[in-house]
Amino acid sequence: MREASGIKELKGDSRSDTEDSTDGEALHGKDVSSGNPLKQWKAHKPMYVQVIMERQPIKMELDTGAAVSIMPYTMSKEKMAHIQLRKSTVNLKTYTGQRVRQITVQVAKNGTVESLKLVVVDGLGGTGDEKQSRTLRLKRLLEKYPGKQKEQGMLKGTKAHLPLKDGATPVFLKARPVPYSLRTRVEKELERLEKGGIIAQVSTSEWATPVVVAPNKDGSIRLC
Repeated sequence: MREASGIKELKGDSRSDTEDSTDGEALHGKDVSSGNPLKQWKAHKPMYVQVIMERQPIKMELDTGAAVSIMPYTMSKEKMAHIQLRKSTVNLKTYTGQRVRQITVQVAKNGTVESLKLVVVDGLGGTGDEKQSRTLRLKRLLEKYPGKQKEQGMLKGTKAHLPLKDGATPVFLKARPVPYSLRTRVEKELERLEKGGIIAQVSTSEWATPVVVAPNKDGSIRLC
């Protein structure tokens, strides 16, 4: 077994396909530390390696640029329920602020057995109880406001407040250059957001962070 850019890669033949594995699921080794979606605008076939993990066949997707190896929470509950989730030794947080947890598994390939730490996450960020709590809250909101989930609303009668840490100082980051091929789409999306009252132009600001252009499958974009 060798380690490639932070992700465990087992020696042996890799397969470049999209077929389902024996258990019908793939373990993704995605980069949770960095990444520019613009560089990955064109879809590429994922590469997989079939391994034996805790005596079960698991298909792992290779990502040599990933900082850690991850496993979906649902898969860990189904396949690795006998292994206790523990606090992650890597200082990582989801975009919602929850700290991730991890499990340590035994992985075998071509007669070699190694221990592998897996960060356990779900599709929405966070793990376990956080996901169930969000699902329940969402269900209650949809039941309370039927037919409203596709509408764009506006919060009125209150003012948002963002608490800052003591001693926090404003940060103003320079805008990132937008590729020429995407400029028209970015401008149209900014105009749409402004017309919808979601964003507003300002002449000055103490705080600023560059937008990230994320591609959609239909060729449109979203701004993060």
